[in-house]
Amino acid sequence: MTAGSAQDHPLAETIQATITHALETTYLALGLRDPELSVVLTDDDEIRELNRQWRGEDHATDVLSFPLYEADELPEDPLALGDIVISLPYAERLVASAEHRQRLAAAAGIAPEALRWELVDEVTFLFVHGLLHLVGHDHAEPEEEAQMRAEESRLWELITVQRAAPSPA
Repeated sequence: MTAGSAQDHPLAETIQATITHALETTYLALGLRDPELSVVLTDDDEIRELNRQWRGEDHATDVLSFPLYEADELPEDPLALGDIVISLPYAERLVASAEHRQRLAAAAGIAPEALRWELVDEVTFLFVHGLLHLVGHDHAEPEEEAQMRAEESRLWELITVQRAAPSPA
């Protein structure tokens, strides 16, 4: 994982370790062996430039995914998937808005307050979202969005259960 221009963020190392752990869980759940993947933690200026350059949208965003394959061309056992770029300042604003926390809590049938939600949780969620794009999911159409949200919820539940499990002694 690369920390990009956000490498000096006080939580960068914690976020990197959490994503590395989440990666193992999500790969297993998605039936992937261990494909190469790049995750870059950055700031709003850098992600805005990437968004403008690659999507023609001149604004910051939370996460961008750059898949190596089109959805219908993804090999059964890919050696690499692509790149995920996450803006930490944008993620901090999303923590304050509680948008993703509320969505995942609703999907789990619990009150949002019952779901721990800090910056590391938001970035982990954005990682899952970005990874799903790399393996062919999209949310351009309502049916696609419903499928992607269901998969986000499933993976989030697996990650949080795994994270809450006691470490073997």
